[in-house]
Amino acid sequence: MHYQLSALGRIIVCEERIPGKRSRLWDHEEALSVLKRRMGTERVEALSLCFELESTNRHCFTRKEFKKLKYLWYLQVDGTDLAGDFEDVLFHLRWLNWRGCSPYFQLTNFCLENLVILDLSNSCITEDWGGWSHFKVAKKLKVLQLANCGLRRTLDFSSYEILERLILRSCESLMEIHLSIGSMKNLKVLDISYADIRTLPAEIWMLEKLEVMDFTKSGNLRGDIPSYMGKLSSLRFLSFCDTKIQSLPRSLRNLCCLQTLNLGGCTYLQSLPELPSSLRVLHVASIPNLTNLVNLQELHFVGGCEYAEIPRDIGNLSKLEKLTLDSTNIRILPKEIGVLSHLKLLNVQFCDDLQYIVGLPSSLVDLSLAYCDSLERLPYLSYLKSLSKLLLHNCESLTKVQGLGRLESLTNLNINACDMLANLGDMSNLSKLIALCITNCRGLMRIQGLAELEFLRCVDLHGCENLYHIEGLKDLGSLEVFDVLGCPLETIQNLPNMPIQRC
Repeated sequence: MHYQLSALGRIIVCEERIPGKRSRLWDHEEALSVLKRRMGTERVEALSLCFELESTNRHCFTRKEFKKLKYLWYLQVDGTDLAGDFEDVLFHLRWLNWRGCSPYFQLTNFCLENLVILDLSNSCITEDWGGWSHFKVAKKLKVLQLANCGLRRTLDFSSYEILERLILRSCESLMEIHLSIGSMKNLKVLDISYADIRTLPAEIWMLEKLEVMDFTKSGNLRGDIPSYMGKLSSLRFLSFCDTKIQSLPRSLRNLCCLQTLNLGGCTYLQSLPELPSSLRVLHVASIPNLTNLVNLQELHFVGGCEYAEIPRDIGNLSKLEKLTLDSTNIRILPKEIGVLSHLKLLNVQFCDDLQYIVGLPSSLVDLSLAYCDSLERLPYLSYLKSLSKLLLHNCESLTKVQGLGRLESLTNLNINACDMLANLGDMSNLSKLIALCITNCRGLMRIQGLAELEFLRCVDLHGCENLYHIEGLKDLGSLEVFDVLGCPLETIQNLPNMPIQRC
């Protein structure tokens, strides 16, 4: 909901001055007062209480506090306890947020037959928790969130046939998925990321309505993914990022709706089959065949890449907008990258063997090079007329940045710990520059042309211990942030009349 519409709704609700007669109680203190003083009425439809989940001083509520709230459909009682007989209350409840609930279930007759959304995240509950038997009557349940709970294995899901979203993210002890997961034929989202899962039941590949399947950072998940995967015809998002899977089936190409595939950090994956042409976002550790990826918009090579070259067919990715190279062994960025006419962002980091960048596309808006120890120089940048952000971090061998002074669209220039850079040239043509951050560049001796930069707001030059000449600082009336700590200030003339402060 748009925040202005939300704010208007709250204003209308608050026109009722008696909290117990408002339809929605979202203020913690007001909601707590209404419950403790038992001032609620039939008009209350939504009530929210948010206590610290790990607090030792927990509030406990019983049937008496909720008896008058006959039409309550939304209840949030995070970090509280519910106890006693709840017969004939909360009958209309559709959404229950009970994060941080107690591992000791103290309720009887807790029958939420109309419940649609249940969130028990961040609770110290296991598969043996006493509350599960009470929630089996929730035949209308569509969303079950159990993130960061103490489950070692999942529940018997046969009672939740119409469930659409199952969130088990960050259940770090979770090792086993119950076979009954195959009964949830309407499941659309399955998130078992950051878990201890080792194997997956065959039934999981029969969920034909599944749209999102996320196993990110489930580091012990291993083995071969079976050909049954090809039956997930509705799948849009699939992540095995940082798992130990060893192979993917050829049927992967049949997933005609798949738009995002994340295989970053899958160093045990020996090879990749043909990928579906529907892909728009791809994270991989090994370089695949790119020929048919005609719709790809984002390509991320992340870790484990043993190849020394980027395939030449990367030039065929005519829709590519973002390219990331992270912790790969590539030595050359080939000229084919220069023909990617829609590429806006290029991010290269921790590529220690990168020596040459042959060409860059003129469409670039954001260029980032970090921890590329072998890179000595960049191609001429003057033709990058759309470049707005340039970041160069810890490129220890970089000696030249040619054409920098002609980047007329540049708004942010950030260079850090590039010790071999001695001179950046005249910057007087960088008419749109807002932030100039050149830090810890011990070889830098001179900066020229700042006087013409009327939009410059931030100048951070701290740690440039050999920077003796800075021209034009005195004339920067628009400057708001200025830092030259660690520079030889006594030799810099005409400093701006403002206190030194950090960006």
